[in-house]
Amino acid sequence: MWFPPFARLSALGFASLPIVLLAAQGKGEPETPKPYKITFRVQGELVLEDLQGQKVSLFEEAFTKSEEGKVVAIVFWSLHDPQCQAYRARLEQYAKDFPAPGVRLFLVASSYDEIFSPLGDPLEKFREFVTKEKFALPLLIDRGNRIADDFGALTANHAFLVDRQRYVRYIGGIDDDPRGERPETVRPWLRRATEALLAGQKIADPLTRPVGRKIKRAPKVPPAGKESSSGGSPEAPVGISAAAVRGKPQ
Repeated sequence: MWFPPFARLSALGFASLPIVLLAAQGKGEPETPKPYKITFRVQGELVLEDLQGQKVSLFEEAFTKSEEGKVVAIVFWSLHDPQCQAYRARLEQYAKDFPAPGVRLFLVASSYDEIFSPLGDPLEKFREFVTKEKFALPLLIDRGNRIADDFGALTANHAFLVDRQRYVRYIGGIDDDPRGERPETVRPWLRRATEALLAGQKIADPLTRPVGRKIKRAPKVPPAGKESSSGGSPEAPVGISAAAVRGKPQ
């Protein structure tokens, strides 16, 4: 006996419909385009190495190990950038004012010319710096600048805030006074964005302009050797253009 198409589907009780819909949805969550932008969701884990060569998962450290973790702050950092040295005290104060587990701050070194050397211990110069300067902030190594590429980081001092749901909420500079010359009138972008995020409020300036040494990308096929701090000559600090941040300069 012939049944119209809808009658045949009804006779099956729509049993096959969920299977068809699930197949059409594909496998898992759709992949977020890269580099990440404001409101983009970070995919997967962010795994880097510390100065002892141990793997560190940023989200696991910040969120999985503590129900109180709310924000991951990532600031790209350079061994040879004078702006990084000028920002050091401000970042140390930031870490004190926004302590773990609520906020986890990670500094990330990505420049290939700083973390590659054909000879010696790959991380020795970084460890020497940390020991000599009593540098207490967590410093991680981004081999092949993979994390820098995923986030579209262009310079040292480029800062990113990611919330517990792994959405990017802030991209930009630490503040608008990289040399620390006008503390009375400085606009502390990163600090204000963190305060707003913790309070569940809208971030007033979610997109600002970082200033710092340009992150040098690794070659497609690196030469034989190990990644290390090479002591190469630093490039001049550069500022990101207004077009690059796609918003009104702050």
